[in-house]
Amino acid sequence: NLFLSLKSISKEKNLLRILNTQSLPIKLLKEPEVLILLLITLCYFVVNPIGQYAIDDDWIFVKSLRHLHQEGELKILAWNPMSLVSLLLWGLPFAKLFGFTFTISKISVVILLYVECLALIAILRKMMASTELILLVCLTLIFNPLHFFHSFLYGTDVPALSWGWLAVFFYLSGSKA
Repeated sequence: NLFLSLKSISKEKNLLRILNTQSLPIKLLKEPEVLILLLITLCYFVVNPIGQYAIDDDWIFVKSLRHLHQEGELKILAWNPMSLVSLLLWGLPFAKLFGFTFTISKISVVILLYVECLALIAILRKMMASTELILLVCLTLIFNPLHFFHSFLYGTDVPALSWGWLAVFFYLSGSKA
């Protein structure tokens, strides 16, 4: 009996050694943050929102961004919601670093989509959710038809949700509950 137990322990150690020697890319693919980043990147190239054209309402938002970038003055136009201020302040560094284009403004929102997912993952981890549930929730968020549509244009919807999820994360991080 003792011999069989020792043999079993030896097999388990060998299995653990094999699992621990997996290559780094395989280990990284098991992390929700990496999978979500790869998925968002793939979606970006499939949707291909590259170009000097507006989608939905982002023409008016980009017009305010262009004014802020060129004139250095925050100008909320008649059509714009007040939630545009944070979007403009988010988009301005991208316009300054990479030049003002529709594509750069859209990329800034795609980055916020990833930030939104990271905040959601962190919240779910605080709630002790399984990796499978974390992935399911993130996939549900990303592929919600309205959310998916707004993820690839320079609009206020994805940024507002991103700031909201970040606020929830910081609230939970600061609370004692």
